[in-house]
Formats: sequence, structure tokens, C-alpha cells
Amino acid sequence: MSEELNNTQETSQEEQYDGILGDYDANAVEETPAEESTEQKPAKKKGGKKGAAIAGIVAAVLAVGGLGTFGVMKYRENMPKTAAYTDHAKITDRMAACYLQDTVSMYKDYYGEEALKSYFSLDLNLSLKTQPYQGSGDTTWFDNLMDNVKTNSRQYLVLKEAGEAMGHKITDADEEIITERLEQADYAKYGNRVTEKDLREALELQAFGAGVYKTVYDGFTFSDEEIEDYIKENGSSYVSCGLMGFNLSYSTEESDTDSEDEDSDEKEIDKSTAANLARKLRACKTKKQFEDQVLEILTEYKGYTEEDAKEQVLPSISNDAFGYSTGNELGDWAFGGEAKVGDTKLIEAEGAFYVYLMTREPERDQSPTIDVRHILFSIDEHIEAANPDEPTDEEKAAALEKCKELANKTLEDWKNGDATEDSFGELATELTEDPGSQSTGGLYQHVTQGQMVETFNDWCFDASRKPGDTGIVETSYGMHVMYFVGSGDPMWKVEATSAMRNKKFEEWFNEQENLYTVTVNDDIFSGIDG
Repeated sequence: MSEELNNTQETSQEEQYDGILGDYDANAVEETPAEESTEQKPAKKKGGKKGAAIAGIVAAVLAVGGLGTFGVMKYRENMPKTAAYTDHAKITDRMAACYLQDTVSMYKDYYGEEALKSYFSLDLNLSLKTQPYQGSGDTTWFDNLMDNVKTNSRQYLVLKEAGEAMGHKITDADEEIITERLEQADYAKYGNRVTEKDLREALELQAFGAGVYKTVYDGFTFSDEEIEDYIKENGSSYVSCGLMGFNLSYSTEESDTDSEDEDSDEKEIDKSTAANLARKLRACKTKKQFEDQVLEILTEYKGYTEEDAKEQVLPSISNDAFGYSTGNELGDWAFGGEAKVGDTKLIEAEGAFYVYLMTREPERDQSPTIDVRHILFSIDEHIEAANPDEPTDEEKAAALEKCKELANKTLEDWKNGDATEDSFGELATELTEDPGSQSTGGLYQHVTQGQMVETFNDWCFDASRKPGDTGIVETSYGMHVMYFVGSGDPMWKVEATSAMRNKKFEEWFNEQENLYTVTVNDDIFSGIDG
């Protein structure tokens, strides 16, 4: 099966305090009572009360000076350090520690600990500073992830300055999410003496920046004429075609023709047999002919059963939206302007023949998109187990039943209320256990066919689906309460508009960077625990 078919389109700033003690926390320093002096008090000198007052001020200054040496200096060591700042905003080392650990958690949630260890050589039980990044001897995982944190920190600070000038405010939905995060936070995982105050500041700055980004990004709108002009200049980027493809690998002279690949059950064939089969594939003119010929090759020459061939291989040989590319033999043939439906292309490489059939000529990707809202009740969130990391099947089933109850009750409550899209969005913000859509009221926009898991996708792209439809869908994640918003623009228009907005936003952000200078203290970032 051809892999080619599987394409897809800085200086430190010292902390300033209001007073010598600032917002000193008495608990931060353990005070030792002063020993009682055994010296006799000196006789009162000329000058009376005024002299005594002056002497008292001097004594106070000396006392504060002593506290500064042993108390305030120790306190300052425990204070958050400024890692990056602008004129009116800053990110402390503790806030940066929050961003770092949240990034690590994102990796863990997405890949899982075992996959991270197996495929990325990242052990979450060890220090990031001791583990080379992707086999590099010079860069550690800490270096790589901290570079991302520093990049994001610069962006947050610029967006903070720009947003304040715009009068931007954090939304009530963001405040709810932040409060929930704070209630669920395990501060031990952050280290670096991170407190609730530090995490709140980190989350608020992050939410503020995201809000400014969305406001500015969504504010760029374009007429159909502007989009068409852009397409004329960059049209090839939004063109796709339909292809079927199959590779006939054969044993080379250096290999044992009677042997089989240790990692595969496929039988090997020699070059002459592969060439003959490639010629048969090239004679195909339709999808059905091509598929039947591949099925014959798999069952008669490659050792597959018909059932396995149909389930494991045939679904992968067709791509109805092969993205634009040139500079390679396949792309130049497919998008060169001469290939027509029914034409085939043979490409020979070391150890294999690749055969392709054109099933749809290049045109703009007309794939439909839809907008949908959902409220997820996650199985993982409702598992009651002694070991939540390895729940039993019974515990998973019990959690799923709990999710079903919650989903049914939520949909019923919504129907008994206003039953509007807005009220559904409010419920999603309050109840959903999908962090990817909580801040948008459960909304996913420009969803394409096959983008979501199967049952979610099938519900969305049901031919009878109408705006305002609701339902409940079960997936491997849990139970989803669904609200169909409506059909959107075709994929080519979504992609073109997105590219235009990205360009406009980049220009706008560069202007803001020139207005608001960000100073970064690399040493502070490097000193964060990892």
C-alpha cells in the first residue's frame, strides 16, 4: 500500500516591593526571639523626649537592617522570580513551572506514559533535565519543552498588553474553567513552591491571551471576491484529486526469495512476478477493476485470506482527497494537467512497483463541513476504582452507565428549559468533561467527514441531519449529548479563509511585538525544576 497516498493537507528585572517588608508572609520565616539584654540602660541625656525619639528611629532602622539581613533576604529567596516581563505584565518562574507541567500533562494524556517511554524515550518518572530529546545528546526534554514555554510566554505577554489596550476582559466561562482547574489542582506536581495564587495568575494570563487571539482572529473577515482573488494566487494549495494506489514489493537479488519478512505474514514475490502484476493493475480503468485486481494479488500471491484482505488492506488503497503536491513523480503526474479519470501511472523504485489509478481529476476540495456542539460525560472521569489507572471491565461498565444517566438527564433538562443553542452552550461550559471544547460551549467548527470518532462522525454526517437536531451518542470516550448547529462552507473555502486569517493575524501580532517589548531572563527559566 502506498504511503504516498496517505498525505494530509532578555535581561532580568528585580522585584519591586511597596515597603521594606512588602506583602511579607510571617509564616515564610521562622523568627527566633531575641535574647534579653543584660546591659544597663544608659542615663537620659540632654534633649529629653526628642532625643529619645531620634534614638528610637535609629534603633528601628538598625532592627530593620538586621531583619533585612536574616529575614527579608531569606524571604526574597522564596519569592517568585520574574522570568519574563513587559512594562505592565510579567510571568514568574512559578507561572512558567505551571505552563511546563501542563505541557507534560498534555503529552501524557494524549500519548500515555507507556507510549512516551517506548516511542519518545521520555520517562515521566525521571527528571526532564536528565533525558535527551529525541536521541539528541545536546538537548534535553527540559530544553525542548522550556523553549515552547518561553515562546508561549512571550506571546501571552504581548497579547496581555494588546488586550488591555483593547479593553479585553476574561469571560465568565473562562472564570468558571479557571475556578474548576484550581479546585482540582494537585500542586505537588508543579513543584517550585507553586501556590494557588501562582496557578491562578498563570491560567488567567493564558485565558486572557486566548481570548484576545480569538477576538482578533475572528475579526478578520473577507468577501467572496477577496477569497477568490486569494485562490487565484494560491489556488493549487486548495486542490485535491482522487487516487487509488498499490505497491508491489518484491525480493531483491541480495535477499532470500523463499524467506518471509519476520515482521509480516505476507509472502514475498520475485521481481518478474511483481512486474507482471503491475502490468495487470495498469490495465484497470475503474475503481471496481482496480480493487478486484488488488484483492486477487493479496489472496493468490501475498497469502491473505479474502476476509483479511478486505478488512486490513482494501480500505487503505483509496484516497478521495489526495492533496496537491509537485516536485515528485506522483504529484507531477496527478496535478500536471494531463491525467484523466481512468488513467494509471507506474512508478518503479528499488524493491517495488507502485501503481496508481486516477479516480477524480484535480479540483477544489468540495468536502462538506459541519458545526456541532456536544457535552461529554467521560468514562475516565466517573470510574470508581481502587486503581483508576487500570480499572476492571466491570468498573468501566459502571462508569459508562453513570455517564448514560447524566447524558439523558442533561438532555431532558435542556429540553424542559429554553432549548436554544445558547442555553446548550451554557450547559456545555458548565458540565462537559471535554477540555478541548469547554471554553467554546462545546462547539466544534468546520468538522470534516472522518475527522471525529466513528459514531460521533456518523451522527453528524447523517443525510437527514438538520440544524437544531439533538441526540445522545456513545463513543470510546463516554456519552455525548449532541446539538447539530448546521452545515458550513466547503473545505477549500474553510482552508483558504483560515490561511488568510492566519496571515492577517501574523501581521497584526508582529505590529504588537514592535509596540510591546518582552524581556526574558533565560537563567530564571533554566532554574525551574524539571
